[in-house]
Amino acid sequence: MKFQDLPVPILSFRLKSKEDIPYLEASKPLPVKRVKPSDVVLGEFDIFTNDTVIHAEPVDKSTSSRLDSELALGRAHLAQIEPRCSDGSFELRMAFFFQKQSIMGDVEIAVDEYVVERFRDLNKVTSKKDVEAVRSQMEWDFNIKHGDEYYFFIVAGSALDSDMDLAEDAERREAQRGSDNDESSDEQIAVTTNAFAATGNSFGIIGRDVFFAVTAKKVTGIGDVFIASKMTRRENRSGRSVRLAKGRLKFSDLTATGAIAATARAQVIKLSNENSTYLKKWDEYGDEEGSFLLEKARKYGVLSYSGAVPGLDETTTVQLVGSSAGESAFTEMAVSGIESVDIVTAIPSYIENLEMTFEEFVAELMA
Repeated sequence: MKFQDLPVPILSFRLKSKEDIPYLEASKPLPVKRVKPSDVVLGEFDIFTNDTVIHAEPVDKSTSSRLDSELALGRAHLAQIEPRCSDGSFELRMAFFFQKQSIMGDVEIAVDEYVVERFRDLNKVTSKKDVEAVRSQMEWDFNIKHGDEYYFFIVAGSALDSDMDLAEDAERREAQRGSDNDESSDEQIAVTTNAFAATGNSFGIIGRDVFFAVTAKKVTGIGDVFIASKMTRRENRSGRSVRLAKGRLKFSDLTATGAIAATARAQVIKLSNENSTYLKKWDEYGDEEGSFLLEKARKYGVLSYSGAVPGLDETTTVQLVGSSAGESAFTEMAVSGIESVDIVTAIPSYIENLEMTFEEFVAELMA
């Protein structure tokens, strides 16, 4: 997989290096290991590569605010620097993922001939490649080598069920359009609901255009093995629930697949527990309490600020310049204050849609 094929939106930031970095003149993109706000100068950034740390400043203030907001969320990211422009600036391209990075290590997945043929069909592979060649193509499609490290992309818990249901609904509609509407066709497109989240030992693998479920199953003589199933075309392109996993996927025949490594097993359990905890947390709120929370947030709306000044006590002072809720937000603040704020990169749906219920909001989060 190439950087432009990543299954999440890729953001672009225009920056300028504070020092002369010769290899920024290279004709190829430069992989970035990590990006963080500068500890020395407010509004500047440290970009870590394999060889050095690039101290960079944004070309304009809006870039600084956008990048600061994204990094403040603490999400895993992949990034690369494009070749430097004639004015000395360069484009930093970044892809952000759901929550923090998962360390999976090398993961072997058993792929039978049905999954291989399904991959051929979905990718319109017409050449007569043998099974091993197709498995090799799958490794290219589902892994990315970034610098010296390999990564792949996963969804877990209810997000896997939701994405799989969405994809299968699309396939059923396509099959229905191509059918003659006879009884047998109606039976073939009967609705089914996936329940991978309930098993606690499944996750999804996201590729360029397709994805599939992986489930741990016990195989005699080997132990627990990851087995691929339900490969289908990607329909959900938002990338909101896609997680970054450090490691490399390898596909093989069941008889040649090794038992699940301890690192991968621990991460699958962790992802399952995270999802369970998340659901329980929301279950603690009834519709009444949830509606109150949304109502309270809507009183303040989305606040715009400028002039961030760091204090000596690890606080930051900002000037509020506006609110999506209007002047009434500032009146409300003067009376009751604000307990906490979140830095956001987009207006939350419950602010944009004042008719959205708490139940609808929770459903969107879990989608």
